[in-house]
Amino acid sequence: MEWKHLSYDYSQRFCGHCNTTTDIKEANFIGDNGQYICAGSDDGSFFIWDRLTSNIVRTLRGDECIVNCVQPHPEICLLATSGIDPVVRLWSPLQEGVKNERHIDNTHAAAGLNQRRMNADPLEVMLMNMGHTLHSFSSSDSDNENGGGRDMQCRPF
Repeated sequence: MEWKHLSYDYSQRFCGHCNTTTDIKEANFIGDNGQYICAGSDDGSFFIWDRLTSNIVRTLRGDECIVNCVQPHPEICLLATSGIDPVVRLWSPLQEGVKNERHIDNTHAAAGLNQRRMNADPLEVMLMNMGHTLHSFSSSDSDNENGGGRDMQCRPF
């Protein structure tokens, strides 16, 4: 039991993704030296963070519903994602100047929406996952342009 006094919960937090629908999201280190962290999200995207700063580097649409698994190849620059769709997607870097159709441009707004989703009433989340549009999650809210009009806060424990 003495080891519990020496342990701590975490040293860094990586915010932006959402996990309200499925039991677990896989998180992995990626990059030559593990300089990035990646994880799936209930909004169908997956996030890539800088490991040292915890800043979001990129957000990509990995699934139409939910991304649960994000797994790097052990030797080459290749990433596999899977979720609720009956598809496993493979990702590799594109040539410079080529637009990725699955790239989410407004990462801050996506992260802000996910953090609001994490703090929402479970009934609202269930209705939203069934396709109902709720005013509190609408992308037409004027303060949603900046991810909620205020600094994004991670969900409290």
